[in-house]
Amino acid sequence: METAPANRRQPQRPRSPAGRAGGQGKPSARRTASPAADGFLTHAFMPKYETTPALPERSAAEHDYFSSLAYLRQHYGLKLANRQRLPYPYNVLVSAQELRAALAVADRARELFIVRQESGSVCLSVRERIRREYFAYYIPVVPLYRLWQQPGESATAELLTAVFAYLHREAGIGYYREADTYMAYNYEILSEWVDEGEEEEPGAYTQQREDQRLAELAGDFVQARIMEPGLIPRLPDLIAAFEPETPEQLAALEVAKTMLALSRQYPGASLFAHASEVSDEDGEYSYSSAICMHEYIGFVASTSGALGEMLIEMVENDFNERSGEQEPELLTHFHIPQEPYRDELAYEYAVFSLINDLCTLL
Repeated sequence: METAPANRRQPQRPRSPAGRAGGQGKPSARRTASPAADGFLTHAFMPKYETTPALPERSAAEHDYFSSLAYLRQHYGLKLANRQRLPYPYNVLVSAQELRAALAVADRARELFIVRQESGSVCLSVRERIRREYFAYYIPVVPLYRLWQQPGESATAELLTAVFAYLHREAGIGYYREADTYMAYNYEILSEWVDEGEEEEPGAYTQQREDQRLAELAGDFVQARIMEPGLIPRLPDLIAAFEPETPEQLAALEVAKTMLALSRQYPGASLFAHASEVSDEDGEYSYSSAICMHEYIGFVASTSGALGEMLIEMVENDFNERSGEQEPELLTHFHIPQEPYRDELAYEYAVFSLINDLCTLL
């Protein structure tokens, strides 16, 4: 058994997968602020700085920075105070601090960098990522399979199957019954574990084996449905003919409408189009490799039950041994003027929200 290096940085514990809410702790008490004698204690101050030999030459660095800042302000439409007249490098430090605050938005994580290019010039760069509600997004297939077996629910099941088909075939989300996927690998390992436990835990083995058979049966059934060629084009007609009678059916209709709107607004879009780069120097699934998007987003049989709980525990143990994660990312360099800001991660954000709604419904 391979072990991780002793000096490896301890990663944070993964958040709950979508549809599996974590425990809610009691919020800590919040004290009422005491009135200050004057305004001194209510202000933040920049730390004292000292110049070093590594400090870039003023004339070039200062010019490059504020030229790049002008491109960035124009790109995002920001209004900032002019700090160029302050002493160097204090003017750059104050400006960058105010710029970081101005770039902050609710549903995005934006990081500001001052980088030196190969040419020696200085410019600003912004890395933008999505603030996700959950760490992992696993879409359960068994609930949809069971919906197909319920009398009077075939129309609802067909609506949701079309959503599954879009997420798999258009958005590019992997399916656990397909070979060479991360989840297919995990289920293969689970099958070996279940077999090994037949003699040690007969009671648990029986339930795990039943869950495994259901995972295979449901997975093959739903996979055949979502691969039907005419299913996605038929969705507008399915929506028009659908008459919900229960809150669950109404929720299914809303999910289907959301998916249809996404497909029309972003034709040909993929959830992985802006995936950040990951290094494969250490080989796939090594302890130092990043968690890839296709590993924390995918179709699974279930996240509950004996087999589902084993799956989640195994994945969390795997992820806890990794370093970093891949995610939708937009990196913009302001060494030249850029087009006005356009939310290029809007599709990914919308798909994550759609998966949340779908998992809540299932």
